Formats: sequence, C-alpha cells, structure tokens
Amino acid sequence: MKKIDIFMALLVAASWGVNAPIVKMTLQEMPLFFFCTIRSAILSLLLLACYKTVYSYKAIISFSFLHGLKISFLYGSVFIGLSAGLSTVILQTQSIFAVLLAVIFFRERIFANQIIGLLISFCGVALISREALSLASYLGFAYALLSAVAAGGAIITLRNYKKVSITQGLAFVGWFNLFSIIPFLIISLIFEGLHPWQSFFEIITKARVLILLLLGALTVIFAYVFLALVLARNETIKVSGYLLLTPVFGLLASYTCLSEECTSLAIIGTGIIIAGLAMNQGVSLKGIKG
Repeated sequence: MKKIDIFMALLVAASWGVNAPIVKMTLQEMPLFFFCTIRSAILSLLLLACYKTVYSYKAIISFSFLHGLKISFLYGSVFIGLSAGLSTVILQTQSIFAVLLAVIFFRERIFANQIIGLLISFCGVALISREALSLASYLGFAYALLSAVAAGGAIITLRNYKKVSITQGLAFVGWFNLFSIIPFLIISLIFEGLHPWQSFFEIITKARVLILLLLGALTVIFAYVFLALVLARNETIKVSGYLLLTPVFGLLASYTCLSEECTSLAIIGTGIIIAGLAMNQGVSLKGIKG
C-alpha cells in the first residue's frame, strides 16, 4: 500500500474508534436510533453540495441496508444481555468477514501470512477487552456475530469501484444516509416510542447535544469517505489489517475524553495488534511505496 493509502486506512480506524466514546456520551442524552435518525438526516444534507457518485443505487441501498443491520444487531446484542465490551470485540471480526466475502465475490488473492497476521491482531483486540470476555448470552453473541457479518458485507460493497474522488465519497455518504433515515425512524418509533420525538426540540437544542451530533457526523464522513477511497485502490485484505486498530483508537479516545483506565493488558494488546498488522503487510515495511 502507498503511504497515502495507509494514512487513509488509519484515519478510518481512528474515526471509528473516536466515534465509540462520542456515541457513549450521546446516549446519555438521547436513545440510539433517535440519534441515528437525526445524524443520518444531517449527513444527507451533503447531497446539497455533492450528489454525483460512481456508486450504483444498488450498491448504495445494499450498503445502507447492511449498515442498518450492523447497528441493529449490535444494539440488540447489548439489549439481550451481552456486555458492550464483548459486543465491540466481536464487531471487529468484520475485517475477517470482509476478507472472506471479498475472496468469494471478488476472487481476491489471500496469503497465509495475511491470514495469520489478521488473526494475531484479533487476539490483541480480544486482549484489550479482556474484562468483557464473559458470555452472558449465547443469543447476544449470535446477534453480535451477525452484526460483524453485516459490517463486513457493507465494507465490500465499496469494492470494485475505481477512480473514486473525495466529492464522490461525500456524495456516497449523503446518499446512504438519505436511504437510512426512514428505517432508523421506524425502528426508533417501534422500540423507543414517541417520547424522544415529542421532546425533539428540547433535546437537540442543548449545546452539548449539538456538539456531539456534529462530532458524530464528522466521524462518519471521515470514516466512510476515506474507506471508499482506500478500497478503490487496494485489496480488502490489506486494508482490513489497519481497521483492526479501531479499538486502539477507541481506547485512547476513551482514556482522553472519558478518563477511562488504560491497563497494562490494553497496552500489550495494542502491541499484539501492531505485530499482527506488520505480518499482514509482509513483516517488513519495505514494500511501502512513496
């Protein structure tokens, strides 16, 4: 991978990681799907400036559907009784599912060192969330795994599109969020009721809520615009290794923003993730192009 592509992949992982504490703080103010509906409405406004994209409507609708499934199953796993930490760990297997699906549908080549590196990195992810590794619910585990499968499927819908520009990436974010508004709204009304919508203006006029909504929207823009750009130029297996750094960035963001403890096991887990990433990329970084 070129240095610019590595940088973009790291930005995706950082955006996903930072988004975790943002969502955590936001949920203290409003329900999840209420938040998702409002955020999607805000992001769909990107279409006012950028609406042309190389992605087909089929790809955008597929991504929107799979992205919605990812959030729904993840939320469902926690609701059923699985710990939030373990749900997050299982979600990181999205990288492995994305690779497997890319091999099946796009016939990407995959080598032993890449698979081993990916598995080593996942061990580091599991170690970071060691405290959460107790299965409280097999059904919750299944839901979290389905969330990861959906997330992996969403990732590969962005494959096989070349010459993607930043403006086209922005248009893609606008389109998939436009298609997400109605499903999120329906789920919110069914599971969260009318109360948050009856208090709509009271909730969103709080300065803290407005800041969190803005930050949440920005992380989505950064994550999916750069994911679209980097997948347009690289195989899924090469990108996926960097995406496993997501919990590392989440850990740093939580430590900085929420004053959460950074344990020695978390530091060791970070080292294991980086070691697996090095193996995934060929151990030495001589292959990095300028």
